[in-house]
Amino acid sequence: MKAFLQPEKLFSLTMWIVALLFAWFLMGFGGLIIRDLPLATRNLSPEQFATPQMQSLKQAESAIETQKSVKNDQRELLVQTLSAAQSQYDAEHSNFQNWLSTRAATQAADQDQELVSRTRKLEVLKENQVGIQSKIDALDQQLLQMSQQGEQLDAQYGALEQHSDQLYAHAVFRQELRVFGYRLLFILPLVAVALWLFIRQRKSKYWPFVWGFIFFALFSFFVELVPYLPSYGGYIRYIVGLILVLIAGYYGIGWMQAYLVQRQQTAKAGENERRQKLDHIVAIKKLAANVCPSCERQLTASKEGVVNNFCMYCGLKLFRNCPVCQTRHNSFFSFCPTCGTENQDAKG
Repeated sequence: MKAFLQPEKLFSLTMWIVALLFAWFLMGFGGLIIRDLPLATRNLSPEQFATPQMQSLKQAESAIETQKSVKNDQRELLVQTLSAAQSQYDAEHSNFQNWLSTRAATQAADQDQELVSRTRKLEVLKENQVGIQSKIDALDQQLLQMSQQGEQLDAQYGALEQHSDQLYAHAVFRQELRVFGYRLLFILPLVAVALWLFIRQRKSKYWPFVWGFIFFALFSFFVELVPYLPSYGGYIRYIVGLILVLIAGYYGIGWMQAYLVQRQQTAKAGENERRQKLDHIVAIKKLAANVCPSCERQLTASKEGVVNNFCMYCGLKLFRNCPVCQTRHNSFFSFCPTCGTENQDAKG
């Protein structure tokens, strides 16, 4: 039987390859069209939604930071100068203390003028330290004012930036919706055509192209469209899912009812009438799987001393004895596999 069915299997495999190749080329072509859809996307960045006031605030903040950097450098230099002045004062003060000890021991009156000079020098050094410290304090005050001013500018900039981010988010949302709309307008007709082809033409002689187009439509929907479904609330995703489920359920129920009606009509028909409606190749395959070709119920194994030539459910003749050689064989064989006698039952 496998040798008998080999050409049909090879032809079926070839046609499925044709269907897949047809679908693959359609996918590539459709992908190019979707990619090149006009005005579908444009590069968006938060900077595009910055207001002139934000730019001016940013420049003001930058200027304040520059001034703070200059003031900090000046303060660092003054701190170093103050440290050097402190060291110089400490050294002079130590020398002065040593000199006082020497003068106290000698009690030389001619050294009074030098005492005044040394004291005045220490006072000058101290005044220099005080002056440097005053400059440092003034710079600290300026730096504090700059920091406060920078904080105010930063707060204003933050409020404007938040508004700019909202504008950017809305623009991205509109772009996603536009991209989804373009793809939806392109893909929905493909899905509708694929559904019609599946219902009406899936068993036609051009079925490889029908199934190829169906594969292409499914790929376009699940790969080219679904990843671009907007995520806001999931409304579109659930609506599309509900529509698909309703369509599948509607036609599925219709097909099931039609199948059940057909089964009832088949059960009422005569054995010869049912045999005429059966495809012999399909019937041979089903019998090989131990299934009745007519009622499609599982056949029970033959018991010892009992030969199952008929279906115990619908009465279809399954096996026969050749009138010439008495070989028992499948009743759907066109010829006896032993002697080659033509099987009249196979003609219905």
